[in-house]
Amino acid sequence: MLTSRFLKLFKLGLIKSISERKFYLVWSLGLLLVYLSLTPGLIAGMGYMGENLQAADQIAAHMIGWGAGQSDPAPVSWPRHGAVEMIFEVPLMLVKRILFGADPLWADRALALQPVLLTALLGAIILKWSSRLTGSLKQGYAVALSAAFATMLWPYAYIGLETTQSLFLALAGYLALDYERAPAWPRTFAFAAAAGVAASAKSNGLFLLPAIGFLALCYFWRDWRNPAAIFGELKRHWLKAVCLVSIIGLFLGMGVYSRSLYWSRQGQGFATFVTRDLLAESPSMFLLNLWSQLFSINKGLIFFAPIAVIGLFASRRAYRAAPQLAVFAWLVLAGTAGSLSLLVPWEDEVWGPRYLHSAVAPLIVCLAGARRGRSLSLRRDWPLGGLAALGLAVSLLGSVFPYGALHRAAMEAGCSTLENLLYDPRFNHPHFNLKLLRIWLSSGDEQWPAPPHWWFERPPDAPPWRAVNLRDHARPHSALLLLFKVSRLAKCLAVVLLAGLALLAWSGLMAKELEE
Repeated sequence: MLTSRFLKLFKLGLIKSISERKFYLVWSLGLLLVYLSLTPGLIAGMGYMGENLQAADQIAAHMIGWGAGQSDPAPVSWPRHGAVEMIFEVPLMLVKRILFGADPLWADRALALQPVLLTALLGAIILKWSSRLTGSLKQGYAVALSAAFATMLWPYAYIGLETTQSLFLALAGYLALDYERAPAWPRTFAFAAAAGVAASAKSNGLFLLPAIGFLALCYFWRDWRNPAAIFGELKRHWLKAVCLVSIIGLFLGMGVYSRSLYWSRQGQGFATFVTRDLLAESPSMFLLNLWSQLFSINKGLIFFAPIAVIGLFASRRAYRAAPQLAVFAWLVLAGTAGSLSLLVPWEDEVWGPRYLHSAVAPLIVCLAGARRGRSLSLRRDWPLGGLAALGLAVSLLGSVFPYGALHRAAMEAGCSTLENLLYDPRFNHPHFNLKLLRIWLSSGDEQWPAPPHWWFERPPDAPPWRAVNLRDHARPHSALLLLFKVSRLAKCLAVVLLAGLALLAWSGLMAKELEE
């Protein structure tokens, strides 16, 4: 009788375990399909992604040539951020060359899949981590859904640039702070590789080293309330610690060396890139830059990822529930925002606070940690729902139009300055994209930017103000919207969108059923 009862409990636990895995799988697949449905299918024009595309395709050509016995390949044109990100781009180029040869258009299409896949994986990590912290699949579902569609993660699934670093930083945090399992060798290798990629995928990974070092310490230091225990744990796992540091150092060395090849080709070292006139001139400017990254009208995180800012405000409560997580999130934010605040151009023309992309996931998981022991309530949590709706509207505008439309219009108007892009309300990116959406839907015209308001009168020697017609820039980059009436591919993408939304809805029902 006791044996049969044990078998019954085991079977129930097995069924529940399989159902939870199915829930995570269905949610992740649904998120991936929704992201894919609005992809522009091209990425070479996004920032430095064209450099990555060229280098990854050259490496793929070399590998195929070596396999065929060819020799003396042409040198690789290494991109500005080095070779580490190539690890996740070359496989796509290999598949492209096997299926479509050297066609540059298909190379662009293949690389456009990379940030979509990585952002969907990042969403899956947020879901798993948030569910574990809150102890609720429904709350984890709500937090992850907000992160996936109500923050800048969604537009950057098509822009790229930051997705590799953000994914592996979040993965390193999840592996290091998962205290339900001991630091075994396979997990040590996985954590070391994730931390190494996060630190070396981009040049600014140097400023993430304090956060990564803290994760490495927490990986071995389980008893947070006993500082003396760290020495015993390091002594016990000294071989794993040496392996961890060595792997991270290997990735850092690979990144530094390959980046030096790019800068030497430019005839200068990376250190000369940050010249004296780009540095903040005083501590007050540093503080203003720091404030602007969070709360400015054009680039503030509060508009492009409002839920993440709520996670920042809730980090004190999160510290009581998960202290290591809160410290990790603060170190990531301090490393990214603090380092950029030292520069006059603390952001650039890309969508939102681009360089804070890697801080979004840790801050949102902090919000999940702050909600431990609390249940979802529409009456109590309506402010969070309102902020999520605001973030959804902003992120949707950033997903259907290319970020470069604002920059091109500003260049044509002769007013593409950092001061305009960062501070002038007429250059607010969501507002600009809303104008493009209205013009695209109505086929109207609008002159932009509006002329300045002189106080009190326009000086007689002021230069003439030049404007452009936004109708020339009101063109979505999503193939689904751009080609829906003329292309079968766009109609297939509409089916993909509906399938993704259906899977996300199904996973929500599964989360509800699993908790009842």
